[in-house]
Amino acid sequence: TFCGQYDAANSTSLRYTLLADEWGDDGSGEQCMTADDSSTSFNATWSWSGNRTEVHSFPSVILNSELFPLSISNLSSLTLNASWSIYPGDSFTAETDGANLATIDTVADVALDMFLDDDGDQAGNASIASTEIMIWQAAYGNLQPLGWDTVSDDPPVVELAGVNYTLFQGNNANGQAVFSWVPETNLSSIDTDLYPLMSYLLDGGYIPDSIYLGRMQFGSETMHSSQNMTFMVDYLEMNI
Repeated sequence: TFCGQYDAANSTSLRYTLLADEWGDDGSGEQCMTADDSSTSFNATWSWSGNRTEVHSFPSVILNSELFPLSISNLSSLTLNASWSIYPGDSFTAETDGANLATIDTVADVALDMFLDDDGDQAGNASIASTEIMIWQAAYGNLQPLGWDTVSDDPPVVELAGVNYTLFQGNNANGQAVFSWVPETNLSSIDTDLYPLMSYLLDGGYIPDSIYLGRMQFGSETMHSSQNMTFMVDYLEMNI
């Protein structure tokens, strides 16, 4: 168990690193994480009473791949196999109850987060990479992606494994271009090759074929809750 703002722990295989990533800690709450060294299962218990529109932390698992930085033109697969839940307190529940989360003003999402840049050396740095691509899996508390308020009446939609993902785009406070794929309904598990969503951005000219993928991680952006919340990942596997 660790509770430090930027604490991290490697899996036994060193393939993954668990990150606390409390980059938006404003002193209004706290977060602690517990992990299984031999796997990617973990839980993060958190509570933030401060600004409900700002991300306070992104408890997550990052993929350590010798392929990074990888030219996007050489990417042909982007698989995510995971199961997760979000629930009040620390008493495990197998399913996420969105209505229950709403009553305690929980604002959070679950997403695969990737960073890219024309400079391979910068692609792995989340602060300076030029481009961020998020593939959301769930969102609670009326959380909206960047660009939701300026999206056209007919935004791009891609169906993947029976789920319709809508594309939103905007710029964050760092000036990074952010592309967010948002599912039509909240998910609690996935076992899918998400490459078609990346391919759509490439083929549509949203991102150049000269760009490099340098960072890939899966977790939950935590923003607000009136009481302790737990984000639990039962299992997780990422591959490129």
